[in-house]
Amino acid sequence: MHELRGTAIAIAIVVVASFAVMGAVIVVLGWTGFSVYALVKMIRDGSDEASATGFMVGVVVMVTTLVALLAGAIKLVGRRMEPRKRGDRALEDGS
Repeated sequence: MHELRGTAIAIAIVVVASFAVMGAVIVVLGWTGFSVYALVKMIRDGSDEASATGFMVGVVVMVTTLVALLAGAIKLVGRRMEPRKRGDRALEDGS
């Protein structure tokens, strides 16, 4: 099992790095999203009040997307750790 130590360390680095950066990314994407929302609101001459529900849905979608990207990166890096599937022939031969 020592041959998978490098892969496990790579997964740990990906997770720690993404959690370290995720706070800043959420702030930047949230600020960008709120700015775009404000510009659209200004151009359309909508109501003066911002929709808290719309902004919250945007934040939820943003965080969900970031977590899904993290899970995808972990899956790609950890794919090597999964044992290979043996074919039916290998089972019949007893090996």
